[in-house]
Amino acid sequence: MSNHSGKRALAVAMAVTPDLAFAAATVLRGLGRFPPADDYDVVIHHGGLCDSDVERLGRVHPCRFERFRCPERIRRGIPAASLRAFSDQVYAKYECFDLLAQYSQVLWLDADVLVRGDTTALVERGRGGAAFAREDKPLRFNFSRDIEGFAMDRPFYNAGIFVLSDRLPGWREAKAWLLEASVRYADRVVMSEQAILNLWLQKQRIEPVDLLPEYNVFRHRAAAAGARIVHAVGHHKPWMDFGDEAWNDDYRHWLAIGGSPCPVWKSVRFMATRRPKPWSSPSEFARRAFEIRRFLHRRAQLAAAARAAP
Repeated sequence: MSNHSGKRALAVAMAVTPDLAFAAATVLRGLGRFPPADDYDVVIHHGGLCDSDVERLGRVHPCRFERFRCPERIRRGIPAASLRAFSDQVYAKYECFDLLAQYSQVLWLDADVLVRGDTTALVERGRGGAAFAREDKPLRFNFSRDIEGFAMDRPFYNAGIFVLSDRLPGWREAKAWLLEASVRYADRVVMSEQAILNLWLQKQRIEPVDLLPEYNVFRHRAAAAGARIVHAVGHHKPWMDFGDEAWNDDYRHWLAIGGSPCPVWKSVRFMATRRPKPWSSPSEFARRAFEIRRFLHRRAQLAAAARAAP
């Protein structure tokens, strides 16, 4: 639905690497149960999804697919550890500001979220400008060194889920500033685009509406049990432990329609090398080996269940 400005009302934006199509599908299924509005568009930025996954994602929900290539001047400066941990697709979040030229609001969702309840209030909170979940850690947590001219002790906002509105001051110039700042501070960034987005919010003197306690609650925290959107940060991905039955059902559906499965090597490598390193103690090594065996077993079980589905 378009408003008086000729814009569409809402875009839900995401970004995925080619091996994360399955995760996008589970988010789309969750939105199907708990839509953020009566009418909304989905924009998926990607690094080269295969044609078959593009077609199948479109079956889950009509999507607009945008090939995203992180500017080389940013890629050259990002520390290798940060690039391995988050991929350069996270910088597609800057595209949300350009989307505000076409939409009154943009809702960003990372692909590792679980949509478990009503999302309309999430959009409502961002209607006046911006809505993010505020963390209880200082801004410097996102950097290896302080950035001159910014209050590094102030709490920062998590960028896994956020809502932007075209009422946000400075949105038209935001993308250019974010790109330039990403290059300027690349050598000291730890948390990739989240770090730079927080600099921009502080520079603009924007105090976003808080999404907590219902939205963007980390999966490993007790409050996740009652949250409407859960964020599976770090090694708490639902495809690593297959411990969420609703997510498993959505994943089985994706496999049943022929979608690409979650990757083996990438998942195993992450489980084997995350901190604390498994070789730090015999008990840690045994725990990590158990996690990997469980992952492989459950992945095979769900694939078999999908093949057997009518």
